Amino acid sequence: MFYNNCVGDCLANPPVGWMSVADHCDWSGVTCKDWRVKTLNLSNSQLTGPYPNDLRSLGRMSFLDLSGNSLTDTIPTNVCDRSTSNYLTLIGDAANCPNEYNATAAVYLSGCCNTVIV
Repeated sequence: MFYNNCVGDCLANPPVGWMSVADHCDWSGVTCKDWRVKTLNLSNSQLTGPYPNDLRSLGRMSFLDLSGNSLTDTIPTNVCDRSTSNYLTLIGDAANCPNEYNATAAVYLSGCCNTVIV
């Protein structure tokens, strides 16, 4: 999962508890229901590297915010599919969200990200 793939590579400043053996539901930025990740809010957590593509394993997650980090690449299609199906509220940076931009109106159109942070 994201934690295992990131340690040392993209967690320059790991959120509280992420490097411990504590239950993942006690980690900073994680909210669980019945021991399954429900929300993941790691905004402004100094994450670096490619946008994680292993978030698909968090099938019960209903909220994801990885904005304000230095992630590269776009949000994977499997995560966007969950967002556009209204199963997941997704907040992301303009660099990662594949939403189309309407230059005339100066707004991002609806798409993968529910909210695009510029």
